[in-house]
Amino acid sequence: MAVAENNVSIAVVVLAMHRYEKLKNTIEYLRKQTRVLDEIIVVFQGKDKKIRRWLEDQDNLTLKIQDNLGSSGGFSTGMQVAIAHGHDWVWVTDDDAFPEQVTLQKMVSTKYFNDEATGLLSCVVVDADKNVYMS
Repeated sequence: MAVAENNVSIAVVVLAMHRYEKLKNTIEYLRKQTRVLDEIIVVFQGKDKKIRRWLEDQDNLTLKIQDNLGSSGGFSTGMQVAIAHGHDWVWVTDDDAFPEQVTLQKMVSTKYFNDEATGLLSCVVVDADKNVYMS
Protein backbone atom coordinates (compact mmCIF):
# COMPACT_ATOMS: atom_id res chain seq x y z
CA MET A 1 0.00 0.00 0.00
CA ALA A 2 1.27 3.47 -0.87
CA VAL A 3 1.72 6.22 1.69
CA ALA A 4 -1.55 8.09 2.02
CA GLU A 5 -1.52 11.67 0.79
CA ASN A 6 -2.63 14.18 3.45
CA ASN A 7 -3.27 11.23 5.79
CA VAL A 8 -6.25 10.22 3.65
CA SER A 9 -6.14 6.77 2.13
CA ILE A 10 -8.10 6.10 -1.06
CA ALA A 11 -8.69 2.76 -2.75
CA VAL A 12 -10.38 2.14 -6.05
CA VAL A 13 -12.60 -0.88 -6.61
CA VAL A 14 -12.86 -2.06 -10.20
CA LEU A 15 -15.56 -4.55 -11.07
CA ALA A 16 -14.37 -6.87 -13.86
CA MET A 17 -15.99 -9.67 -15.78
CA HIS A 18 -15.26 -10.11 -19.48
CA ARG A 19 -13.79 -6.99 -21.10
CA TYR A 20 -10.09 -7.84 -21.27
CA GLU A 21 -8.74 -4.92 -23.34
CA LYS A 22 -10.95 -2.36 -21.63
CA LEU A 23 -9.93 -3.68 -18.21
CA LYS A 24 -6.25 -3.32 -19.10
CA ASN A 25 -6.89 0.27 -20.19
CA THR A 26 -8.89 1.04 -17.05
CA ILE A 27 -6.09 -0.22 -14.80
CA GLU A 28 -3.53 1.80 -16.77
CA TYR A 29 -5.62 4.97 -16.45
CA LEU A 30 -5.98 4.40 -12.71
CA ARG A 31 -2.25 3.85 -12.29
CA LYS A 32 -1.56 7.18 -14.02
CA GLN A 33 -3.71 9.35 -11.75
CA THR A 34 -1.98 12.55 -10.66
CA ARG A 35 -3.16 11.83 -7.10
CA VAL A 36 -1.78 8.34 -6.58
CA LEU A 37 -4.23 5.72 -5.36
CA ASP A 38 -3.29 3.88 -2.20
CA GLU A 39 -4.68 0.59 -3.50
CA ILE A 40 -6.30 -0.80 -6.63
CA ILE A 41 -8.75 -3.58 -5.81
CA VAL A 42 -10.20 -5.64 -8.64
CA VAL A 43 -13.22 -7.85 -8.04
CA PHE A 44 -13.25 -10.41 -10.85
CA GLN A 45 -16.59 -12.13 -11.39
CA GLY A 46 -15.84 -13.68 -14.75
CA LYS A 47 -14.73 -17.03 -16.11
CA ASP A 48 -12.19 -15.91 -18.73
CA LYS A 49 -8.87 -17.57 -17.89
CA LYS A 50 -6.90 -15.04 -19.94
CA ILE A 51 -8.25 -12.16 -17.86
CA ARG A 52 -7.71 -14.02 -14.62
CA ARG A 53 -4.08 -14.83 -15.52
CA TRP A 54 -3.43 -11.22 -16.49
CA LEU A 55 -4.88 -9.99 -13.19
CA GLU A 56 -2.89 -12.53 -11.18
CA ASP A 57 0.31 -11.34 -12.89
CA GLN A 58 -0.21 -7.67 -11.99
CA ASP A 59 1.92 -6.00 -9.34
CA ASN A 60 0.40 -3.47 -6.96
CA LEU A 61 -3.11 -4.78 -7.45
CA THR A 62 -5.33 -6.60 -4.97
CA LEU A 63 -7.44 -9.29 -6.62
CA LYS A 64 -10.64 -10.75 -5.23
CA ILE A 65 -12.17 -13.57 -7.31
CA GLN A 66 -15.79 -14.54 -6.77
CA ASP A 67 -18.86 -15.87 -8.55
CA ASN A 68 -20.96 -13.33 -10.43
CA LEU A 69 -23.03 -11.57 -7.78
CA GLY A 70 -23.98 -8.69 -10.06
CA SER A 71 -22.79 -5.12 -9.77
CA SER A 72 -24.03 -4.59 -6.23
CA GLY A 73 -22.51 -7.86 -5.02
CA GLY A 74 -19.18 -7.11 -6.67
CA PHE A 75 -18.97 -3.55 -5.40
CA SER A 76 -20.04 -4.67 -1.93
CA THR A 77 -17.19 -7.19 -1.84
CA GLY A 78 -14.69 -4.61 -3.05
CA MET A 79 -15.82 -2.01 -0.52
CA GLN A 80 -15.56 -4.57 2.27
CA VAL A 81 -11.97 -5.30 1.23
CA ALA A 82 -11.17 -1.57 1.12
CA ILE A 83 -12.67 -0.98 4.56
CA ALA A 84 -10.82 -4.02 5.98
CA HIS A 85 -7.58 -2.55 4.57
CA GLY A 86 -8.24 0.73 6.43
CA HIS A 87 -8.98 3.11 3.55
CA ASP A 88 -10.86 6.33 4.27
CA TRP A 89 -12.44 6.60 0.83
CA VAL A 90 -13.44 4.09 -1.84
CA TRP A 91 -13.78 5.01 -5.51
CA VAL A 92 -15.91 2.47 -7.39
CA THR A 93 -15.81 1.97 -11.13
CA ASP A 94 -16.38 -0.59 -13.86
CA ASP A 95 -13.82 -2.19 -16.15
CA ASP A 96 -14.81 0.03 -19.07
CA ALA A 97 -14.23 3.44 -17.48
CA PHE A 98 -11.23 5.50 -18.51
CA PRO A 99 -10.82 8.38 -16.04
CA GLU A 100 -8.77 11.39 -17.00
CA GLN A 101 -5.42 11.60 -15.18
CA VAL A 102 -6.70 14.40 -12.95
CA THR A 103 -10.01 12.79 -11.98
CA LEU A 104 -9.01 11.69 -8.49
CA GLN A 105 -7.10 14.92 -7.86
CA LYS A 106 -10.22 16.91 -8.78
CA MET A 107 -12.35 14.81 -6.43
CA VAL A 108 -10.00 15.30 -3.46
CA SER A 109 -9.67 19.01 -4.25
CA THR A 110 -13.39 19.74 -4.08
CA LYS A 111 -14.60 21.58 -0.98
CA TYR A 112 -16.87 18.64 -0.22
CA PHE A 113 -14.08 16.09 0.09
CA ASN A 114 -12.99 17.16 3.59
CA ASP A 115 -16.51 18.02 4.77
CA GLU A 116 -17.62 15.56 7.45
CA ALA A 117 -21.19 15.80 6.13
CA THR A 118 -20.11 14.33 2.77
CA GLY A 119 -21.00 10.68 2.41
CA LEU A 120 -20.15 10.29 -1.26
CA LEU A 121 -18.89 12.11 -4.31
CA SER A 122 -19.91 11.36 -7.86
CA CYS A 123 -18.32 12.10 -11.22
CA VAL A 124 -19.93 13.13 -14.44
CA VAL A 125 -19.56 10.33 -16.97
CA VAL A 126 -18.96 11.28 -20.59
CA ASP A 127 -18.58 9.23 -23.73
CA ALA A 128 -15.70 9.40 -26.20
CA ASP A 129 -17.35 12.39 -27.90
CA LYS A 130 -17.54 14.26 -24.56
CA ASN A 131 -21.33 13.88 -24.31
CA VAL A 132 -22.60 13.53 -20.74
CA TYR A 133 -24.57 10.34 -20.32
CA MET A 134 -24.47 9.88 -16.54
CA SER A 135 -24.12 12.33 -13.70
